[in-house]
Amino acid sequence: MVKDNFNNQDYFKNKGSAVQNPESIILYQNRRQTTYLFKFLLVILEDLRDQNLLSEEYFNQTRARILDLGNQNIRDLEELVDKFEIRYRKQ
Repeated sequence: MVKDNFNNQDYFKNKGSAVQNPESIILYQNRRQTTYLFKFLLVILEDLRDQNLLSEEYFNQTRARILDLGNQNIRDLEELVDKFEIRYRKQ
């Protein structure tokens, strides 16, 4: 998995408090949802391999591609969020 500047503890440290960093929440949710998506795709890929519908070579190439694309998506959003100042709406 890609190492980045995001620390899950930052998100959970003040859970339930209005002092949570909104950027951290966005990055955490993006990482969680993207990871879920590419894990789901890997399960489908493994099912196809187990049914002998994919060669081991094609399985490995496609698996690497899924992981690379998922990790790149996470990095791209992290870079984008760094360009903005995100605040909570006043209620």
